[in-house]
Amino acid sequence: MVKLQLVTLAVIVVIGMSGCAPGPRPQIKRLYSGLREPLENLDLSGLRGRKIVIDPGHGGIFRGARGIHGTDEADVNLGVAFHLAKLLEDGGAEVVLTRSADTDFVGGDSLRLRDDLKARVDIARRIAPDLFMSLHHNADPGGDHTVNEIQVYYRLADEGPSLDVACAIASHLVANLGEERNQVVAGNYYVLRNAAWPAVLCEPSFISNPRIEEELRLDEKQWLEAAAYFLGIVEYFARGVPEVVRLGIAGEGPGAIQETRPLIEVVFDDNTLVDASTAEILLDGQGLAPTRVAYNRFVGWPPSPLGGGKHTLAACGRAYTGNSSREARAEFEVITRPASITLRAQPQSATAPYPQKVTALVLDANGMPVTDSTQVDFTWATGARTMETRSGEASVFVGREVPFGSGEIAASCGGVTAKAGQATPGPEPEVLPGAISGLVVDCYGNPVPGATLTLELEGGTGAGGEPGMAVSDRDGFFTIPSGSRPTGLKVAAPGFRQAEVALDGAHAPELKLERFYLTVPAGSVVTLDPQGGGDGLTTSALNLAVARRLKALLESVGIRATLTRDDDRDVTKVERVKAAEAAKSDLVVSIDHEAGPRRGAALGHYFSSPTGQDLAAALGKELKSAFGWTAPISDNAEYFIQQTSAPAAKVTFFAPRSRAEDASLAEPYQVWARAYALACGIVRYLGVGSEAGSTYGVSGRVTLGGKPASGAVILLDGALEVPTDANGSFDLRLLAEGVHTLTAFRGSAGPRSLSLDGKSRSVEIKLD
Repeated sequence: MVKLQLVTLAVIVVIGMSGCAPGPRPQIKRLYSGLREPLENLDLSGLRGRKIVIDPGHGGIFRGARGIHGTDEADVNLGVAFHLAKLLEDGGAEVVLTRSADTDFVGGDSLRLRDDLKARVDIARRIAPDLFMSLHHNADPGGDHTVNEIQVYYRLADEGPSLDVACAIASHLVANLGEERNQVVAGNYYVLRNAAWPAVLCEPSFISNPRIEEELRLDEKQWLEAAAYFLGIVEYFARGVPEVVRLGIAGEGPGAIQETRPLIEVVFDDNTLVDASTAEILLDGQGLAPTRVAYNRFVGWPPSPLGGGKHTLAACGRAYTGNSSREARAEFEVITRPASITLRAQPQSATAPYPQKVTALVLDANGMPVTDSTQVDFTWATGARTMETRSGEASVFVGREVPFGSGEIAASCGGVTAKAGQATPGPEPEVLPGAISGLVVDCYGNPVPGATLTLELEGGTGAGGEPGMAVSDRDGFFTIPSGSRPTGLKVAAPGFRQAEVALDGAHAPELKLERFYLTVPAGSVVTLDPQGGGDGLTTSALNLAVARRLKALLESVGIRATLTRDDDRDVTKVERVKAAEAAKSDLVVSIDHEAGPRRGAALGHYFSSPTGQDLAAALGKELKSAFGWTAPISDNAEYFIQQTSAPAAKVTFFAPRSRAEDASLAEPYQVWARAYALACGIVRYLGVGSEAGSTYGVSGRVTLGGKPASGAVILLDGALEVPTDANGSFDLRLLAEGVHTLTAFRGSAGPRSLSLDGKSRSVEIKLD
């Protein structure tokens, strides 16, 4: 079996509804009793010339599973592979073995299994096979020696050819090995997810079962397994495998086009007739309605004109004989000609020292943005600057690219020209004199979009009696109307610490924000998996509540988070894994609640994942800090934890089951407390607190009129929200060394702010 890939049978996702389940159950007489289907008179025409890579799992230092009598999985895998290779070669296929001896693919300083697996994938990549097969034998993770089952995994991202061949192989394994328990399962193992070709990983039996081990020690039984594989492979290729031979714009070669509603075509080879009802063309992820216009040629039109820029195509189809083609992909670019330019200035007049943003919106004849990177020439009395469009817009800044006092600005593109004096006012209201404008950037000078800015004015209000506020655009630019003398500016953005700047009229504000956690890698992504769903149960609702709160906490400190479900839906385990993979997660946390004699928690990770173990340990440390719980850490072979490629851990919260306890667990503060503990564990794992003394914690209390202010909100550095409990208390952990700002709110009282100097470990905030 795959050393990184043991499974718990109770949680494997079965794809029996896919139409690939084997036929009627055979009458079991004896396991591995002999071949029940003849090898003579097979149609081998579909096999001839096919390139097949066989990967005997494990080998060398990686022994895989071991039977109770000492039989190593690595040896059995290789024996079966030799027999299968000969059968396939005799049938006309071209076969490559990733290993032909008891060896591994690591050496030097590396003993990592992942390096061994990568080498196997690299061998297959050089071959570009029609089929990749990884051969293994399973073992029960719980040590039950009576368990046996046939399991065939297909590549998670491929429910076409990989699933087709997995079904064919499983059918013949069932028919010839004498085991009726079988599953065809989506797999995300390294050798599967990194395959760009039809790929399966096979676990035809459990070597941990002494009866099976006894059979697998025999050469003739290894041949029997290989023959069952051979029958499945022959059946798969005999049915014919359609191939996309062309996908693109009809009548056009690769490259750019100017037509905004081009005719798109997909052409399959002539060897196998494609069922028109299965032909699919996706344009930028949206399905077209393809029409057959020739034997295996289908065409479709975009439903509306396309904007300028790059567009993606994908296509596949299934033969009448049953097999699917591989998904083909292509790209094309639409180059559109400028038809109009509209200039917009923010604010309407440039007043030093505050910058003005002048934007040219360039549209084509269909009113669509021109192609990204289209050049726009800005000119003024004393100079010129060429900028490139994004989503049809290009901008220059007066006070940066353009000197103050330069007068009229013109923009030209493709023979179309507009001048600032002819600009159409944008949707913004007319601003008053003295408007404040500027740029929000990070410590590297990159623009920070979506930052909230608040202008502090004499008298505390802006135009219309409201505080002057704005949000920075994609370039980090902002402009705020003000009706009186400005004194300062506050800026807050998710993932950054709040900043303030005094405005004295002597310089334009370029506000530099510091990331909330400097040691957390920028762009980190976390997938949260609230278990359950679709059952309306309290536990499912609690799981989702904690996951949602945890997502909000992570995003407030600059960590992007996704959920495998965001409502009470029954999302399959396969879909959950797909969601985690699509998010390109850096780590995965699964959340559950179960009944227990007292409140507490337990943690699990896949047994051979050292990074998963580290993640579980970081979560456990924070659960201990928050609640005093010692959360045991154990192996977990659940499908979701096993199949995600990122480090993964599961946390299970325990509590007595009663209406009162359920109601308590669902209270907002209780949900926040569990989510905050997990958030601290996640940021610890991602690099916070890795050095002694680099972080500290603060506890505090908020009072209102001398009494505990329960339900107050503490805003840490303008980013992280922390509620108070019934006693008005709050607890902050993993604060980066340095000064922090706390602002407390409670109803109409507040806000009241104070600074943490990094030395105080206990504070009190008094609200009027």
